[in-house]
Amino acid sequence: MSSDDHLRPRFHRGVTFFLALLLSLSVCFMGSALSLRGALVLQHPAETAREHFERTIELEAALESEPAWLRRPLWLFLGRVRPALPEAIDAYDEVVELQASVLRDPKDATSATTDGDVPKDAGASAPVRQSDDERSRGARTTSDTRASGAPDVRANPEAGASSAQDAVGKTDANAARDAGGKQDANTPPAPEGDAAPPKAADDAPKTAPPGGGFGCAPTAEPQLPPKDTRPDLCELLARRAILQGEADRIDDLMLTVVRVENLGLVDVAHAIRHAYQRLEPRTRARFEDFDLAALKPGWARERLELRLARRTGAAERAAAIEDTVAARAVALRASAERIAWVLLVPAVLGLLALLAWLARDRPALPRSSASIPPEWGFEDGLAVLLRSLVFGFAILALVGLAAGELVPDWTIVLSTLLAPIPLFVLVQRGLIAPRVLSVVRVLRLDTFPDGAWKWIAVVLGLFAADQLGQSLVLELCGSIGLGLHWTEPVPEALLAMPALAFGVTFLLGVTWDPVVSELTRRGLLFLTLRARMPALSAALWSAALIAAFHNGSLPTFLMLLWSGFLYAWSYETTRSILPAVIVQVLAYGTTYGAIAAFYR
Repeated sequence: MSSDDHLRPRFHRGVTFFLALLLSLSVCFMGSALSLRGALVLQHPAETAREHFERTIELEAALESEPAWLRRPLWLFLGRVRPALPEAIDAYDEVVELQASVLRDPKDATSATTDGDVPKDAGASAPVRQSDDERSRGARTTSDTRASGAPDVRANPEAGASSAQDAVGKTDANAARDAGGKQDANTPPAPEGDAAPPKAADDAPKTAPPGGGFGCAPTAEPQLPPKDTRPDLCELLARRAILQGEADRIDDLMLTVVRVENLGLVDVAHAIRHAYQRLEPRTRARFEDFDLAALKPGWARERLELRLARRTGAAERAAAIEDTVAARAVALRASAERIAWVLLVPAVLGLLALLAWLARDRPALPRSSASIPPEWGFEDGLAVLLRSLVFGFAILALVGLAAGELVPDWTIVLSTLLAPIPLFVLVQRGLIAPRVLSVVRVLRLDTFPDGAWKWIAVVLGLFAADQLGQSLVLELCGSIGLGLHWTEPVPEALLAMPALAFGVTFLLGVTWDPVVSELTRRGLLFLTLRARMPALSAALWSAALIAAFHNGSLPTFLMLLWSGFLYAWSYETTRSILPAVIVQVLAYGTTYGAIAAFYR
């Protein structure tokens, strides 16, 4: 028995193993649920998709005249590798169909995503997903898997009747047959108020499936109420048709318009058809004749109004819309340029510091005096880490239940402040106090020898290496079709947050979050692994565990792996955790600044 055994906290290996097993199973279960349900992980999928993509499309249009060297870093920083317009078309369809699968039968929504993306009880009338190119040819395809790792569950059901009592039963092939008979792209629109119902109404089943059909009015209360209402999803489908028109996919647009019309948005469908059909209408309509009240304000409605104004000869209305769009583009361009320069300046300075370090044959970096390997053992550190995570998740669950009902706008703030408390308590009582240490001494936050300029150069170099590595990962993954799933870079919780709550979240993001993050990942996980492994192995394992724990797509995993390895290497080399903390402060500040500029 060693002389310091009386200092070790009495952790039971059985309890630690049970907590590790429970935590692992929980992560696997949550990860499977998130990947299977896709966009349904969002609280308000239709609203979030509309807000994110339409602002992104506007931003891309506003920056078209900017040089590529300014635009490209900004796109990569925002996680974008695809043009926003085609991605939005796919994302809108994904949201509608995932929500529709819940409305059709909530009990089979999950099984539908695993067994061919079609509900098990759908029978012969189950719809089959078709890509935009294949819809124009009327060919059927099976569902494929999204490149980001989240299953693409876009089954594209057709609403088979104009009444709210009819269920979803038509396939896209039936819609194509109807469109071929009545809704050809070159056919003039129906007279005002004529809904142009589907050709074969008998094709649809007369009774709704369990849980209600996907229409604008529910036939029965679903067992699991959807997060969005049916009108929201109908309106999102109409916006998808407008996006298809802006992308010049007129044949696909006409098929979508049939669905919009069948779902009850007859006036909107008539306006879209009139605005985007290839041939001029036989009868001249006035701009005031079109009722767009069912469409919420935004980029899609603005584009539709502009098209209608030009086609109906409403020159004054078209000029007013163009002036509004131009003014907003100027504001967006100014915000984007500020964010780009804030990102580029430290990255360029850090790149110069890296080149100078390499040119001088990699001289020794400044070095502080943190204790690496740590003064505690592997088992003690692992026990504290697992218990901290379990108690942290429990606090997150309790805060989500309590604050979600009482103060939903402050849930993020409360979770950020309260969840790390068990970590600090357990680290202090289980690792620090028994060995007469301090957090400042372990992380070495008080002494920085060799001068401040060398430490500034280390921080800038680390920031540049982090950003360049993540950009390279996105570029390489995007080049082979493995981009981020659109839900990953969307800060849904921050979009509609009140200004005060957003300000507090911003403040915590640049002060509290980086310290907690580094204390958990490098100060506890990396050091615990370092007690038993060499530096390189501990850095790779800690980074891989952190990346896997986020349960993201392959690009997300690789970016987190790169960042985690860099931060661990910096801690090992400089014997101070401060460079990684400052780099995360810069990254968080730029991210929140971009959110404030583009969404608020």
